[in-house]
Amino acid sequence: MQMGWWIPDRIENSFAQIQPEQLKAKGIRLVLADLDNTLTRYQQPDPDDQVKHWRDRLWDAGITLFVVSNGRRPQRAKRFCTELEVPHISHAGKPHRAAFLEAMQQCGCRPEETVMLGDQIFTDIWGAHNAGIRAVYIRPIARDSLFRKLRYGSLSRPLPPERSANMSVLFGVAGNSNAFTTTVSKASADAPAWLRQIGLDAYEYQCGKGVNVKEDTARKIGAAAREAGIRLSLHAPYFISLANPDPDSVKKTIGYVTASCQVARWMGAQRIVLHSGALMKRSREEALAIAKGNLATVVRACDELGYGDLTLCPETMGKINQLGNLEEVLELCTVDERLLPCVDFGHLYARSLGELEGRAACAQMLDRMEAVLGEERASGFHSHFSKIEFTLKGGEKRHLCFSDPGYGPDFCPLAEEVARRGWEPWIICESAGTQSEDALTMKKIYQEVRRL
Repeated sequence: MQMGWWIPDRIENSFAQIQPEQLKAKGIRLVLADLDNTLTRYQQPDPDDQVKHWRDRLWDAGITLFVVSNGRRPQRAKRFCTELEVPHISHAGKPHRAAFLEAMQQCGCRPEETVMLGDQIFTDIWGAHNAGIRAVYIRPIARDSLFRKLRYGSLSRPLPPERSANMSVLFGVAGNSNAFTTTVSKASADAPAWLRQIGLDAYEYQCGKGVNVKEDTARKIGAAAREAGIRLSLHAPYFISLANPDPDSVKKTIGYVTASCQVARWMGAQRIVLHSGALMKRSREEALAIAKGNLATVVRACDELGYGDLTLCPETMGKINQLGNLEEVLELCTVDERLLPCVDFGHLYARSLGELEGRAACAQMLDRMEAVLGEERASGFHSHFSKIEFTLKGGEKRHLCFSDPGYGPDFCPLAEEVARRGWEPWIICESAGTQSEDALTMKKIYQEVRRL
């Protein structure tokens, strides 16, 4: 076996993040997938709507989905795959390559036309590489056993340079910019194609004032994003208050988050940004303890409703009297390892009254993220960026445009640090109306820095 057999060619949070259109562009005709903990939870007998929707997208791209499972209950695999209408092999004997070769033979595909998705290094990744197939590591849906924790932890080490070369930063916008609404359309379903046309990669749909989007609209946005190759995230309502212990407030917060998850599911969005709320005259320590407990409750509710594969992203906040400095958000992310921070560098600049700016500050913040979360998890962080005006008493006052003088932060130091580390965050621009132009500016800055 060659050195590096255990190193996946790619790492994703969920199978749903694998874009069929991108696979098709790379010549992939066959997707092999593990069953338990990759496509579904243990003990779940039937496929849910998400995996059926993803299968349909694969079919639309001319790609076959084929389950290759080591499961000890062949009747379960048969029931699941019959309902999903996909071929399967149970008792596959991974990491031996026989099942991989058989699946390719059945489908008339070569190794270079095939990719394997799985949550286990020593069966899925090893077995795929045994058969000459590219392999994508999917973070396991349930990470409960010591063995799984050790295996997952091994992936927090930096990938070798040959595996890191294809990693990329995504640049996108929050909501619709003035340039889009005044010259193209006011319909969000038209935004993804336009964003791809001008050279951006991501779109964060805004539910800040409430989850009011209808299913038909959400699905149209999702279809347009898939067609354009635009990655989607969603901002949950602003009035979420994790730091409020009142039972009615907790109930409302759960409702806001799960409603956001439903819209994200319709769209195919993977990340959901949420606020942590105000201190409400409590100490920071007390408010943080309440928020951690409530966030754990929210995560359980999402799991129970089948949204456990979606990534919740607690956001750093800009006002001094809000919970949500970097340390607090990182502590919130320790509630569950599926959580990712949404690091808003404009907010941190504003709440620090302009101190958190420059190369040293950026390096320190990213170092701290890595120390708390591990390199692999931290490297894919979610981010908001814009210039922000602040007051000395309250912190954040209002979002600005890059062309506005007098306030920061400057994006160049962050671009330099992200490029130096080879990290791949999603960077969403929240400039006041010029988010598309400013996002393009950030992308060009990053590309220039990367070439140096």
